[in-house]
Amino acid sequence: MVKHFFIFIAIILTHTSLNAQSKGNLFIIGGGTRTAKLMQAKLATAQLKEGDYIVVLPMASAETDTAFYYFKKSLANLSANPIVNFNFIKG
Repeated sequence: MVKHFFIFIAIILTHTSLNAQSKGNLFIIGGGTRTAKLMQAKLATAQLKEGDYIVVLPMASAETDTAFYYFKKSLANLSANPIVNFNFIKG
């Protein structure tokens, strides 16, 4: 009985993973220098199209507005896509 249960779970997990579709990319950058090469790699990974947005989630920073400002500044010359800030922490 237990063997059948595990086989059933394995089939469900396999079926679920086969049906999963990628809907985008997540590119996480920690602290430190954001070189132009790193930013270009991020843009290449994102495969942005015209009309796509770049969304920054700066909640890991103690100064979210400052973190977003410098992130946007480092990326603005490399992409024409809108860069927006979503901060989910109440302030």
